[in-house]
Amino acid sequence: MKFLLLFSILFSYTNIYYTSASLVLKTIKQEENQSLFFKNLKEGDQLSITYQSYGCFNQHSETLEFKYLDKTLTATLLSNDIKKSTIIKPTEIDYLIEFETQLININNTKRGCTTVNSYTFKLNNDKSIVRKDDTCNWNGYKLLKEKFFK
Repeated sequence: MKFLLLFSILFSYTNIYYTSASLVLKTIKQEENQSLFFKNLKEGDQLSITYQSYGCFNQHSETLEFKYLDKTLTATLLSNDIKKSTIIKPTEIDYLIEFETQLININNTKRGCTTVNSYTFKLNNDKSIVRKDDTCNWNGYKLLKEKFFK
């Protein structure tokens, strides 16, 4: 009986903390939808996302810069000595909106991960919002980098 109880607790623990990351969007409130940076970019806007990951075994920081000039959105990855740029196609902007939406909807109430990923969004070097992920369940930033900077 003790073994069964222990197995049940361990099984519940792994299901809570180590479920695979889902790329399914959750519904967000209308007021949050209106404040999405990528959904509201206009000509001349510059948006930077500073990604910082800190944990027991890692410390990493890099920045993605987006510029919307002449009806073209460009992205630049700045990481250590690396600087890569790419043009974001109009059809790919939805991917950026999905990334931001998923980040807003992360449920940080499930503890158990020692790594905290912090995302600082800064629009036109003025408006700044910080969002954090300490779930170890979401790899949206990695997927974003892989999509645009292979």
